[in-house]
Amino acid sequence: MTGPGGGIFRAVCLALFCLLSLPFAATRAEAHPFPNSVISLGVEERLISLDIGIPAPELMHVLTGDANADASSFLASREQDLRSYLAAHIALRTTTGADLPILVLTMSLENARDAEAGEYQQFRFKLEAAVPANADSRQFQLRYDAVIHQIPCHFALARIDRNFRAGLVGHG
Repeated sequence: MTGPGGGIFRAVCLALFCLLSLPFAATRAEAHPFPNSVISLGVEERLISLDIGIPAPELMHVLTGDANADASSFLASREQDLRSYLAAHIALRTTTGADLPILVLTMSLENARDAEAGEYQQFRFKLEAAVPANADSRQFQLRYDAVIHQIPCHFALARIDRNFRAGLVGHG
């Protein structure tokens, strides 16, 4: 915007942005760093398995607005909400564009440790998707934006731990 009011408009927008960002920035600056999500994939002839670890404080912040909410109570009382959330934020697709139905096998809460963040709780989700006979299980797209859609500095590390066709099991 140019003209006499353009500079004022930009200054007001910048001031509003700074004021609205301040509470979030202060919360992140005072808190210790949280670890990020880890997705371990297993690729078999007709099955793709996912073992996902998501730090509980970050997922609880996204789901309830409170990073300190009781994750154990949430898991016990709102399992269907977690299933719906996972379905909305995790997808596998074949190279032909067909979505693979993902089945949530287990959901749990466990203690974990990170070198920078220290001790924390994480949600552990085990999922799997059957691959149809007309698709190659090694050719797929993973869409994942759990937590990331609300906390942009969070990221997920995806790794293939098992690929039997390629002879990969763990690190060997």
